Amino acid sequence: MQLLISDANIFIDLEAGKVLEQFFSLPYQFKVPDILFEEDLREQHCDLLDLGLLLGELTSESMIVASGLRQSYSGVSMNDCFANCLHG
Repeated sequence: MQLLISDANIFIDLEAGKVLEQFFSLPYQFKVPDILFEEDLREQHCDLLDLGLLLGELTSESMIVASGLRQSYSGVSMNDCFANCLHG
């Protein structure tokens, strides 16, 4: 099964559109960085884990790369950079 890395906004929008269950029935696995889940999703969207959302742990190397991305690109959140650096 193919793994797709996402940010929080995708899941928030899918929940607002009431299509989360259909989304998680697609033939993919979905993962977000654990820090992104804790900061942006756990409080109001903890049910995502029950639907199959996977959490990925960032390495010290990927956190350094994410910090460099954040400094290079304006308008990008740190959590977006973390999602970009997460590996399957």
